Amino acid sequence: MKERLVMWNDFYTGTLSGNVTRYIEFPFPAAFYKAKAVASNDSSATLALSGATALSIAAQTIGDSGDPKTITPASTDVVRIAANELITMTLDYDGSSGTAAENVHVILWFLTGEA
Repeated sequence: MKERLVMWNDFYTGTLSGNVTRYIEFPFPAAFYKAKAVASNDSSATLALSGATALSIAAQTIGDSGDPKTITPASTDVVRIAANELITMTLDYDGSSGTAAENVHVILWFLTGEA
């Protein structure tokens, strides 16, 4: 099997004052591998991912003070994403009304391949 790793990343400068939602779509099937997210301060921010079918990762806190946190699916099952399936990434800037995140970096990895 030929396989490749696709990386998607985004950076949000300054102190966030609202939630951020991004939509990602690939023209080929993929599998969610992992995410890393970090804020430059000690924040309460959370990151959640969802898709139309199997991808569903509940909000998890992100890393703080430059120490990234790895976010993976809850089970060891591979989370498959169909071609052209819309993936929603939601960054809650202050969790449950906690400290707002500053200078947030989010990286998502997906595996793609063909038999």
